[in-house]
Amino acid sequence: MDERLCGELLRAAQAADQEGIGRAVAALDPALRNHVRALCQGSMGRLRARARVTWEDVAQEVAIKVLRAPPSGSEDRPPVATVKRWVERTSKNHLIDLKRRKSERLAVGAHEPENPMFATEAEATVAELTAEHLERAHRRLLEACYPRGLALYDVALEERDDNDERLASDLGTTVNNIQACRTRMRKYLKARDHLERKPFANPEDVAVSMGAPLNQETQNIIAKVRHHLALEHGGNA
Repeated sequence: MDERLCGELLRAAQAADQEGIGRAVAALDPALRNHVRALCQGSMGRLRARARVTWEDVAQEVAIKVLRAPPSGSEDRPPVATVKRWVERTSKNHLIDLKRRKSERLAVGAHEPENPMFATEAEATVAELTAEHLERAHRRLLEACYPRGLALYDVALEERDDNDERLASDLGTTVNNIQACRTRMRKYLKARDHLERKPFANPEDVAVSMGAPLNQETQNIIAKVRHHLALEHGGNA
């Protein structure tokens, strides 16, 4: 996300400037949607599947909430970290609320309304298993291609960036190491996601999907991921 735009959103929220909030949200909309999608396909994948909604549904809820009750700034936290944390909290609370209401309806024997995403309970189960399968696939990739990063996978990849100092202290390492580990792992996972969908994509397109320049490090990551996927699919054949 853009630091300047996040700052503009927070300042507009503090001033109760609805026009300023609207302009900032409009400019941030693609980044907000991408962040929600990453959350729903990653750490919140199983929760989203149980709530029986798409990531677009969650993004729509976030878009409504950010206009009605935008995040407030904090002097001890950068604007990007503040906005990301707000998006994560809002997304998770929305999914938890949907799941809770679904459980309450089932408890009283009410019929579930038809959902265009999951027509049956079996389909919802398949979606949940798919999220688990993706997590296992990500772990296998990191174990094969970046084992040093795998040691920090559960904490460094999914934790919010604004917790880096606490993480570094708890793990006996430095903030720079945490950030470098997270960045490297995300590159591997983005490369895997792109090559899983487009196995014959050229390196330039893969690098763009990774948000990285096509330098030697990026080419090495792409090569490792291609090799890993070839072995994985060959083993499953």
